[in-house]
Amino acid sequence: MFGLCLFYVNKGFIYSLMFLRQIKSLFSWLYLASFHVVLAVSVCTIAFFKLPDGHAPINWWLVLLTSNSAWIIYILDRIIDNYSAETQNTNRHVFHQKHQYTLQTAVVSLIIINISVLFFVSFEIIKLGIGTLLLVGFYFLIVQKTKKGKYYKEFMMPIVFCVAICGVPFTNSSSINLSSWYLAFMFFLIVIQNLLAFSYFENIENPEIDNVTKVISPQKVRKYIFRLSGIIIFISIIFFTGGIEYSNKMALILASISILVSIIVSNPKYFSLNERYRWVIDFTLFLFLLIF
Repeated sequence: MFGLCLFYVNKGFIYSLMFLRQIKSLFSWLYLASFHVVLAVSVCTIAFFKLPDGHAPINWWLVLLTSNSAWIIYILDRIIDNYSAETQNTNRHVFHQKHQYTLQTAVVSLIIINISVLFFVSFEIIKLGIGTLLLVGFYFLIVQKTKKGKYYKEFMMPIVFCVAICGVPFTNSSSINLSSWYLAFMFFLIVIQNLLAFSYFENIENPEIDNVTKVISPQKVRKYIFRLSGIIIFISIIFFTGGIEYSNKMALILASISILVSIIVSNPKYFSLNERYRWVIDFTLFLFLLIF
């Protein structure tokens, strides 16, 4: 009897381990496919929808549209990178190359969903979408057709990113406060800062990788990251102190994200291990959940 019980306990333990491995594999797949970035985009979009007082209505159709569009761009960006002449050795590029068919199918599905969502949004949003689509097309054209275009992705991608995350809520809003524009500018600087930080660490991992460190030295990239933090903190102190309003809380979150990124860049030995920098920087955007 004891032996039979032990058999079933061992069997249950083995099945539990297999289940945990499956869960780990799923989360790893979603992470490499940048699904966590999609969630972060949703959180950031909601944060801007809630401006200026934290109680503004949220259009969930637009949140879905923005998040799906971000995922489409991220997937296509990696796939197009893999078609470049140079070898891309990052885990994400290898993942996108290995699962290219599945990811292309996902892109088609997301496009179909986005087209369906268009029936529930205003014409102003559709015009913004067309403009953003042209901007994305220009971005991919510059990256692929010019010799140095790929080196300046860190400055072009933030424009596309912010047009979507800030532009959609602003277009949907009946009025926009000046403080909202300041916050959008701070967010734009943070996106640049984050992408520069990624390039800085990618250069540490693989000095041969093609990114902005090929035209701007890693030392200068590091200085620019710190200077961006200084600008963001300055704006936060000058325009968003003296109260606990939603916009002030949001500015505090933005300043905190910027400071965290600078701290990470200041400790490259620790955060370059096992891509710790990527995990931490990606998940700083979820700090907006603290003010919801």
